[in-house]
Amino acid sequence: MVIKKGIGVSPGVAIAEALVLDSGQYKIRRKYIHPEQVEGELERLDRAIESAQEEVSDFVEQQKRDNPEIHRIIETHLAFLQDEEIRSGLVSGVKEHGFTPEYAVSRVMGRYIKVFENMQDGIFSTRFSDLHDVEKRLLKHLLGGKEREDLSGITETRVIVARDLTPTQTAALDTSMVAGFATEVGGQTSHTAIVAKSLGIPAVVGIGKLVKDVSVGDLLIIDGTEGVVLINPDEDEVDRYREKSRSFGIYEEIVTKDSALPAVSTDGTPFTVLGNIEFPWEIKNLVKGHADGVGLFRTEFLYLDSLARATSEEAHYEIYSNMVSAVLGQVVTIRTLDLGSDKSPPDFGVGMEANPALGCRSLRFSFVREDLFVTQLRAILRASVNKNVKLMFPLVTSVAELRRARGILSRTMDELRKEGIPFNEDIPVGIMVEVPSAVLIADSLAKEVDFFSIGSNDLIQYALAVDRVNERVAHLYEPAHPAILRLLKMTIDAAAKAEIEVSLCGEMATDPKLAVLLVGLGLTRFSVTPGDIPELKKVLRSVAIVDAKKVAEAALTLATAEEVLNHLKAEVPGLLPRAPY
Repeated sequence: MVIKKGIGVSPGVAIAEALVLDSGQYKIRRKYIHPEQVEGELERLDRAIESAQEEVSDFVEQQKRDNPEIHRIIETHLAFLQDEEIRSGLVSGVKEHGFTPEYAVSRVMGRYIKVFENMQDGIFSTRFSDLHDVEKRLLKHLLGGKEREDLSGITETRVIVARDLTPTQTAALDTSMVAGFATEVGGQTSHTAIVAKSLGIPAVVGIGKLVKDVSVGDLLIIDGTEGVVLINPDEDEVDRYREKSRSFGIYEEIVTKDSALPAVSTDGTPFTVLGNIEFPWEIKNLVKGHADGVGLFRTEFLYLDSLARATSEEAHYEIYSNMVSAVLGQVVTIRTLDLGSDKSPPDFGVGMEANPALGCRSLRFSFVREDLFVTQLRAILRASVNKNVKLMFPLVTSVAELRRARGILSRTMDELRKEGIPFNEDIPVGIMVEVPSAVLIADSLAKEVDFFSIGSNDLIQYALAVDRVNERVAHLYEPAHPAILRLLKMTIDAAAKAEIEVSLCGEMATDPKLAVLLVGLGLTRFSVTPGDIPELKKVLRSVAIVDAKKVAEAALTLATAEEVLNHLKAEVPGLLPRAPY
């Protein structure tokens, strides 16, 4: 038996024989055409682009009927195919450089793929698979071939093993025949991961070396909850995971059934459980999980599809206002663009940096591209007219930064007043607390905002100087580190003293033991991904504030993360509902 560890992106257990897919890459050599061939080759390129657009459009319409949650992701591929900059690059490759259309596609798309693949953080770093999908589709039409990785012919239940699966391949999977999948590459925020979770297929990505270690017909266990893949397990392991699968199904039913119940501690303290969403269609999942609203709406996707939409106030306003209408009066917290040199498409003219995590990102980027910032602020303000919208600035590191952002917001409000455009004059304004400097001056920042949202993922990364996606140091990324607990306590206390709301958004709150610790530190507002809401609510309903405080007080006296975790393992399980594993 061989055990492989990766990133669990869609929970559950799958046990079946493996179907191994090769890389499916087309090998395109540099090849030139004669000048008299240019017009004919440009026509062939146009036909390939047109055919690819028709194919994706048809697929989008199909997904609207069959999987409404997914069609917007696939629309990204259509946006790439319609992008004028990409098309111009392809035409130039044929017309100006004399490349064959195939080589022009490979060269131009390869350049974009490399930019996205090298991004170190955020949603864009794992979206290069969408560009791979578009590249393969264009080459397929140019070469007159079929998809090399055609999954339509599966007649028996299998688990898929591949270097990567494109989002359209994932969306097209027959869930009655595909029990789960495992890939060598990918991340938590990739479109492929999002689609897998939407379809309910257990999935593990980012495993590294895998394809060469698995043969067709090998028995595999995929644990999408723990992020583990077992190759040719023995009978005892198979039996153990079958029981896990059964327990997981029962637990999921219980958690889902009770999700409509309010989150109130056993000693009567109410909690607010909000949802983090990345795409508007995820509102459906928030409603299903009975969330109390949107604690974090990431708007970065608006800047991925096309420059035209990124710079269109109306496009922003339509999405924001539709979301406000969809939540039926619940709060919607919209974070302004969290882009930077590492997460910015080439269109925005901000080059790559040697250390992007410490570079021109988030609010700093907004100051550089104030035109984009103002466009978004205008749209958010217009959508706030129903008074259930909150506005949040990311990565604030100083009072001066906050005042500068609020100054731009104030000028934008003045513009709207002069134009006679209504908005909420008292829109709540808050900040993400994501860096140690913000924690250390939290008392000063709290005097100038209406709420805090602790971004635990970034706060841990910056406080511990750990790149959480770097496999060589990822083990040092520890939410239970005593320094993190003290930073959290400082922030929560500063908010309480200033009598402003404070919530935590990040993966820390999805660990039941850490959720109890956070309650003990004084936190009563949480914002997590939609799929994690039912379980978090169940955990919160199972704890007493007085017990959680005792757990937290003891944890704050400990010297190491290991000591904190051992303390939580010893004290917290008795306070929680029994999970399957």
